Amino acid sequence: MFKRCVLFITAIIMVVSLAACQKTPVTNSTLTDIGDGVVVYQVDSAFEEGTKVAAEVLTTGSVYERAQNAVQEEAVQFAVFEITAAKNNVAVQPNGPVKVEFPIPDGYSNNLVLYYVSESGDKELQQTTVDSAKKVVSAELSHFSTYVLVDLGEQADAPHDHSFG
Repeated sequence: MFKRCVLFITAIIMVVSLAACQKTPVTNSTLTDIGDGVVVYQVDSAFEEGTKVAAEVLTTGSVYERAQNAVQEEAVQFAVFEITAAKNNVAVQPNGPVKVEFPIPDGYSNNLVLYYVSESGDKELQQTTVDSAKKVVSAELSHFSTYVLVDLGEQADAPHDHSFG
């Protein structure tokens, strides 16, 4: 009886494994360029099928102005990114944290921080990793919205390391 149970369980595992192989497995290397050089890793596992994920660099408008007001005192220069996700024209959020890479614009120093800027104009510092070789700043984000990449400049009093240890 025990051997039959083991064989039955083994057969079930094989069937489930074969079914899973019909879809490309999502790994840390699965990435999607969602626009303006912004890359999201594991987008397939973070959203339901049919979700459209997009990013846009803003240079004008009320969202840009709100972000500008939030960071203007410390920023030498900054870039505003609006990241969105929608399914059937309804805004949705990832079902867990996803790694997002933001491109570092030409002329920026490596003394960078990333803020989430809320609709009320409050800013929240995000933990990031700067990869100078790839010219990207990476962050684990649990929601999509307005993010501002801030160049603090080379003359800042102290280096800002917002990397995970």
